[in-house]
Amino acid sequence: MWAKRRRCLSFAAKELGLSDDASGLLVLDNGATVGKDVREALDLDDPLLTLKLTPNRADCLCIVGLAREVAAITASALTLPPRPTVVAAADSRRNVRVDDVLACPRFCGRVITGIDPKAPTPWWMKQRLERSGVRSISAVV
Repeated sequence: MWAKRRRCLSFAAKELGLSDDASGLLVLDNGATVGKDVREALDLDDPLLTLKLTPNRADCLCIVGLAREVAAITASALTLPPRPTVVAAADSRRNVRVDDVLACPRFCGRVITGIDPKAPTPWWMKQRLERSGVRSISAVV
């Protein structure tokens, strides 16, 4: 009697255009079946919006800037969500010197503590970043 062999589907992530990493195979989970669309198996049907901005449109490099631009183009009202206030939990401070106050009239920062820099980046976060064209360096970065 022949023993049943588990079938393992695998591709290089680079071959699928998911990553620049060609060092090994991207192994699909056991729920993936032969003949199933790989976009469905890897949950790749994310909506993707590609923006090509000119250097003079730095205001569109954030979600609020894009929302303002879309509202202006479509003559729609701009409704921004309320911005939550996050109270500092630590009294730590860093000394910062701004050499040109006219070029940088405001500088803000926050000291964040209690982060494990060696913690692995979660798989879902790596996927979302790589699909957006951003290479995952570490969870902290």
